[in-house]
Amino acid sequence: MEDFLRKNEFIADSALPVTVVRRAPQPDYPLHSHEFSELVIVYSGKGIHFTEQYEQELESGDVFVIHGKMRHGYRGCGSLELVNIMFDPESIGTPLGDICNQPSFRALFELGPVFGRKSGQHGGFRLNREQLDQVMVLVDTVEEEIREKKTGYRMMTIALFMQLASWLSRYYEKTPPKASVQVRDLGKVINFIEKNYSRQIQLKELVKLSNMSDSSLTRAFLRYTGKTPIDYIIALRVQRASTLLLKYPARSIAEIGYE
Repeated sequence: MEDFLRKNEFIADSALPVTVVRRAPQPDYPLHSHEFSELVIVYSGKGIHFTEQYEQELESGDVFVIHGKMRHGYRGCGSLELVNIMFDPESIGTPLGDICNQPSFRALFELGPVFGRKSGQHGGFRLNREQLDQVMVLVDTVEEEIREKKTGYRMMTIALFMQLASWLSRYYEKTPPKASVQVRDLGKVINFIEKNYSRQIQLKELVKLSNMSDSSLTRAFLRYTGKTPIDYIIALRVQRASTLLLKYPARSIAEIGYE
């Protein structure tokens, strides 16, 4: 088996950066990485998910996200049944709209995969039976749209993926795993920074919002983003300034810098 899976091998439609692959059962699979991200939903059975840093037993209802650079695999999967929703984050980021700015979305889709590498867990959470049944109905609908290719199926598929991401974010917000509470709180802080980066932000504001001490918050930022809170704010401002310079080339650097 190849240890690097390419996007065009699984996401055949370049105009639709989402596809669904159902594994029933999921075969044992060695360590591998890929060009795309995966939203994994376990709907039956048990098995082991492992990376170079950890291994964790999976059960029905487990939900987690794997980004392409993270090498992972499965073993002991005689009864494990799951759905891989493969997506290209760069292509699908804009259509997701305001859901990307929700702390629970950040925790599950952005910080969770990093949390997994650092903590020895997959960084996701577990749906209850009712939640899992609702999510799987939505997954079935996504599969149907992709398979039947009716008029507007690409837009419908993206809309359904947005709905799925929204439902999972809501469920995560209600019952985050205890080990991921710090990830959820860090998501709140990053969301606050995203909305307020253009003004002076005091560290004490972030500390209060995070329910952590200033030293714990700084360690959490370094752990999950590789930057201190202040460095993260500066990097975000530079990124946004670069975007504005490209978008409005007639405006001066000083004007955009001030903004």
